[in-house]
Amino acid sequence: MRDSLDRGRDLTSGTDDRLRLLDQALAQRVPQSTTWPRFQRAFAAPNPGTDFWIEHPPLDQNADQHLVVLLRRDGAVQVEWHVTEKRGSPFELFMACDREPVAEVIDAAAEFVATVVQEETVLAYHGGFWRGGRRFLSAHEVAGARRDKHLQWMVSWNGTHTWHR
Repeated sequence: MRDSLDRGRDLTSGTDDRLRLLDQALAQRVPQSTTWPRFQRAFAAPNPGTDFWIEHPPLDQNADQHLVVLLRRDGAVQVEWHVTEKRGSPFELFMACDREPVAEVIDAAAEFVATVVQEETVLAYHGGFWRGGRRFLSAHEVAGARRDKHLQWMVSWNGTHTWHR
């Protein structure tokens, strides 16, 4: 059972609280995340503030992918899956904090990162004209997706489900 992540508290302006919540949420799901490097970048006017991010480095020096969890200065959380050889990279999941408590958004972002690292979520590219583009698929959708003639490629964190047409 997971510990509470201070649900219901509005932490939109508390950067330290947001960073603490992100560290806590990631550590609960991906214990090795405590060793991932942390970064920050300050911005001047017209949109002053500081963005903070945690980066999951490549698994080895030749790896072509890495993850970034970005706490944006506007209060949103953005998860970026960088795949070097794929056009359109990074592939992003954006989570705004305007309707949900910040703690719940951070919790959802940490859960998404955990599913990527544990290969429960894969990144796929569908080449269809009307419904084309990148998709995040759950691992149980992988077998059915491979039969889709418009699916062009799929990438999983450790390569278990990685393939190209």
